Amino acid sequence: FRRVLFRSKADKMLRILYEYFIEDASRLTNECVEMIYMGEDPQTVVCDYIAGMTDNYAIETFKSIYIPKSWKV
Repeated sequence: FRRVLFRSKADKMLRILYEYFIEDASRLTNECVEMIYMGEDPQTVVCDYIAGMTDNYAIETFKSIYIPKSWKV
C-alpha cells in the first residue's frame, strides 16, 4: 500500500513539474530553451529535462517552486 501511495505522489509531482515547465519554457535551462528554438518539440524537451533529474533534484525543484519559504523577521 505504501508503494502505491508513494508512486501516486511521485506521479503527481512529475505531472505538476511538467505543467510548470511546459507553461513557460524560459524556466528551463538555456540549453533546453535553445533546443526548442531550434525546432525540437517542447513536450519532448520538457520530458527529457525532467527524466534527467535525480529524485532528490526533482523533489527540491518542486519544493522551491511550490512550498512557501518562511519569512525572516
